[in-house]
Formats: sequence, structure tokens, C-alpha cells
Amino acid sequence: MIKKTKPKTPKYWNQACRELSKKDKKLAHLISKYTNLKIQSNGDPFTTLTRAIVGQQISVAAAESIWQKLYCVISDDNKKNQKIILIEPLEFLKNYYRLNSVGLSTRKRRYIYKLAQHFVDNAEFSEQLLKMNDECVDNTLISFSGIGIWTVNMFKIFCLMQPDVFPEKDLGLKNAIIKTYNIKNDDRQLENIIQLSEKWKPWRTVATWYLWCSIDPVPINY
Repeated sequence: MIKKTKPKTPKYWNQACRELSKKDKKLAHLISKYTNLKIQSNGDPFTTLTRAIVGQQISVAAAESIWQKLYCVISDDNKKNQKIILIEPLEFLKNYYRLNSVGLSTRKRRYIYKLAQHFVDNAEFSEQLLKMNDECVDNTLISFSGIGIWTVNMFKIFCLMQPDVFPEKDLGLKNAIIKTYNIKNDDRQLENIIQLSEKWKPWRTVATWYLWCSIDPVPINY
């Protein structure tokens, strides 16, 4: 069963945009340019984690294409759906052997299968994740095969909607920062990027979002 949900936007968004615009002229330009774009959350841990695993180490366009195909197989619907969609763990398990054609690697399918099995076997797991503190979220999610710090950061940004997450090793974010701020490609590049991000606190999630938009103005939501 595929469920539709009304997406939610963080309550802090407008305040964050105002404060970031005062701190950083380049961000102010991006916020003004993409003012109609905001993070949207489906609020569902399994869906967010599944989409993040799908998106690991591939382009936004490729991830979206695979996600749409996965949706079509599980829902038996050949029409692309533009709304945020929730996929139940049990439905993923039921359709596992039908997913060979969606472009998802065998390894990623196996990661999601094991994750889905855990959600099914532990009915309270989803609610527990939503209530955990940061340390527990990190330790719990990283214990699953196929989930590393990047995927955890996507979960914190798109499901928990935490305001100050900075996925420093995200390639898209790195490229956007280099392009926007003319960061030199030298041994101190990552250090300089992290140092730059310090002035965006406590709204680094919002800064990250608009920097993503600067290189891909058709955002994906996990």
C-alpha cells in the first residue's frame, strides 16, 4: 500500500532565511532567487531512509528516476506521482523480487530489505527514531548495513527537520560552496569549507538547502 501525505515545512524556515540573509550576501542572493523553494518533510523514517539509500553516490536526477520506478512497481501505477509518497516497509518486502528492473543495485536493495524487515519486526521503531536524541540516532542508524554518516544527515535534515545539520562530505554541497565562494582546490579546502559554515550556525540546514538549489533548482525531498 502506498500512502500520500501532506508535506510539512519547518516552522523556523522564515526566521532562518532572514538571519542568514543578514549574515551572508551570497546566501541572501540564493534565498531571494529560490524563495519559493523550501525543504518539505514526509515525517516518515522508513521512506526517508529508503530514499537516502537510493540516492547514495548518484546524481539527484538518477535517484529521482529510480525512486519513480520503484514507486510504480510497488503501487502498480504507471503514472509518475509528483507528491511525497510514503512506502510501507511491508510493501517493500512483498515486492522485493519485482524490483530488479528499477535500476537499484543489488547491494542497495539488500540494505533496504534488511531495514524494512527491522521496521516490520519492531512496530515501535519508527516512533522511537523520531524521539531519540542525536547520539542515539547516530548509533542506531549507523548500526544498519548501508547507512553511514551521509544517510544519517539526510535523515536529520529531511525527516527530523533539524535546523543545524551540515553534511560536509556531500559532493553536491561541496561543489556548490566551491562555485559560490570560489574556494581554492588545495589541502585546506575542506577546512575552509567547514570554517565558512560556522557563520551559518544555527541554520546550516537552511544554508545547505539553498546551496543545493544553486546547482540543482529542482530539489528532491527525502
